[in-house]
Amino acid sequence: IRKEYGNFLLSSMKTLFKTNVEGLKFLLDAFEIASRKHPEFVYLIVGKGEAVKELQDYIDSKGLQEKAKIIDKILSFDERQEVWAATAISPHAFFFEFSIGISLMEYMAFGNACVVIDVGNVKNFVQDSAMVVKPDVNSMAEGMEELMENESLRNSLKKKSAELIRENYSVEAVAERLV
Repeated sequence: IRKEYGNFLLSSMKTLFKTNVEGLKFLLDAFEIASRKHPEFVYLIVGKGEAVKELQDYIDSKGLQEKAKIIDKILSFDERQEVWAATAISPHAFFFEFSIGISLMEYMAFGNACVVIDVGNVKNFVQDSAMVVKPDVNSMAEGMEELMENESLRNSLKKKSAELIRENYSVEAVAERLV
């Protein structure tokens, strides 16, 4: 992944249906702002669904063809692991009441630094293991920029996110609560 897309990667993996694409457009708007100061970053969007063309058209209309790339397929687990390992920052936007998104949990479980908008119960879920920003494009762009510029903060969030998922949502942790 790094060989093809570079060493400074933001990524999102999700089904590319209408509701998810609306959230990705929001993230692309924020990325467009943040990448002006940090042109070394590329935003990789991985997924398949009915709205792939709509999303690609949006990327093209923003002039982001060189900075935002879509992998239009469902990846194997090994391929997903490769994306998670190459990712520096994973942005997440939710436009409905947040109910723990699997994509966010996967990124956190793999130990990725995430920036999320403060919608619904997301702040309670991520606690201090992700950067939580106001649900507007400029705040998301500022969060992305801060993580782009601050490797120490990224590394801290990576460690905290993996610990949060392992301690609270792993099979072992859930089974222990059920006993």
